[in-house]
Amino acid sequence: MRHHIPVIIRNDVMLTSSTEEVGREFVSYYKELLRTSKPTIPPRAKVVHCGACINADSHDLLLTLVTADDIKQVLFIMNDDKALEPDGYTSTFFKKAWNIVGDDFCSAVQDFFAS
Repeated sequence: MRHHIPVIIRNDVMLTSSTEEVGREFVSYYKELLRTSKPTIPPRAKVVHCGACINADSHDLLLTLVTADDIKQVLFIMNDDKALEPDGYTSTFFKKAWNIVGDDFCSAVQDFFAS
């Protein structure tokens, strides 16, 4: 119940205690808050090309797919009290449950980098 918001004022200034409406109001608020306020224009090629550039090896390294071994290696060198998710699960949880959650964990991280 610590992370529960029982009532919220909707945009029409009415109170709601409906869990679904509270959720919709939060989503609506943050969609409006985070949307782009004006159209963006693509960067000018001249500006992009006059800056510092990385070499081909570094470029290729940045585009390399993240492997399950890479993900596991990074997780297992993290301090045990680090929370990887806002849900509060620490790295210790994922390390101890690796044989159960490892595949799903790696899929989620790989999906993040791919998308």
